[in-house]
Amino acid sequence: MSSGDISAITGSARSREVRSGNAVEHLQELKEQDGADIVASFGPRTLGPLADVPGLIEEYLLVIHPAVLAAGPRLFGHLTRDLGFTLASARVFDGGAAVMRYRTLEAADPPPAADATDKIR
Repeated sequence: MSSGDISAITGSARSREVRSGNAVEHLQELKEQDGADIVASFGPRTLGPLADVPGLIEEYLLVIHPAVLAAGPRLFGHLTRDLGFTLASARVFDGGAAVMRYRTLEAADPPPAADATDKIR
């Protein structure tokens, strides 16, 4: 977890690693270590710069609510490159909210090699 205000972290979150500072550097350090998958939660001000680093994030879990805000930070407002995704799973709730899990095209498994008989002549 990366937080701009570590003093706000309470309860069971204290048993997790909490860092402040440069989220890109922290995430790169964690990815270099052996261990389980990394699950991190970021708001738009932090997510944009993280998403702009090729290969840093392999999967996004986005919660989409049935509302559009006219003002505020954009989710991927800091991007300087295009991102491509493939939908891994989706769940829509009765109230209209949806949870979408996307894998980046960089992290997605490459398609199987074409058989020689499948080549266009």
